[in-house]
This record gives sequence, C-alpha cells and structure tokens, in this order.
Amino acid sequence: MPSSKQTGPLQVRAAVPEDARRFAEIHVAAWKVAYKGLIEQETIDALSIEEKVISWLKVLTSPNPGTRITVCELNGVVVAWSTHGPCRDGNDRLRLGEVAEGEIHGLYAHPDAWGVGAGAALLSDALEYLDRLWPSSVVWVLTKNSRARLCYERAGFKVVKEHVYFERHPEATTTMLRRQREA
Repeated sequence: MPSSKQTGPLQVRAAVPEDARRFAEIHVAAWKVAYKGLIEQETIDALSIEEKVISWLKVLTSPNPGTRITVCELNGVVVAWSTHGPCRDGNDRLRLGEVAEGEIHGLYAHPDAWGVGAGAALLSDALEYLDRLWPSSVVWVLTKNSRARLCYERAGFKVVKEHVYFERHPEATTTMLRRQREA
C-alpha cells in the first residue's frame, strides 16, 4: 500500500500505474493553459492524451532509480502530480550516487485545481524528500512562466541560469532555479 499524507481534503500519496491516464489528462490540460502563448501553438495542439498515457504507464511501472512520483488527490480525485529525484545529466540519464543535487523533474496541477493548494502540497512533499538526500535542488521552468517561477521563488529557489532547452523552439527559453537545503 503506497504511503500517503492527508491535509484536509488534500491527500499526497505515491503514484501507481493505474494513475497513468489521470497523469496524461493533467499533463495535457496544464500545458494547454499554462504554455499558451509561451511555446508554439502547434506543439500544444499536437499533445495527445493517448500518447501520454503510454509514456506515463512506462514511467510509473519502471521509474528511474531514486525518482519519487507522487500525486495529490482532492476529495479522492487526482488533481496534480510530481516527479522528483536525482538531478538529470545532459543526456537525461539519472545516475544515483554520482549526483550532487536533487531536481523537481515535473510538477503539474490540472487548471481546474489551480489555487486549491495541490501544487503547494506536492512541492512541500517533494522538498522534504529532496532535502533528506541532497544539499540543494534545482528545477527548470519556462522563463516566461511567471506563475511557476513565483511558486518556486516563494519556496526559496533562486535563478541560476537561462537556457534554450528545446532547440526546435528557441522561444521556449528555460530558467534553472536552485534552492539550498535549510540548515
């Protein structure tokens, strides 16, 4: 049985493969709203829930070493998810033991659940995990995604550098933010 943490109507728990469809729905819905005008519309329009279900099922069935995947339920319905663990290297491979810091790989809430605290609950949970293992953690966000940047900055993350992550989409400059573990 996956462990869980209940706070009022919100509950954070470990993700299971049966969550794959909801992961995909949240992923696509969040991208369509949060990234509108920030990346090319054709990229957003090309998102497929069915393709995301397949990829999320693989991730949830066989996560990378050290990676923790959680969901936040609101009144029993999954409304947000997070993946976090060792910082990924340039080839997007995770090498536990060689990694000097943690990373929030992704954290998305369904737009209908924005403002209810699901993202904050997942971020708090992720930082507890990352702080136990690494002295610092990073997260990459689209530079123009002010909502996400503000969320991470409020949690103590500071801008480190900007980078064109998607070479096909130079308009989608990303910003790396880093947070030092509290003493």
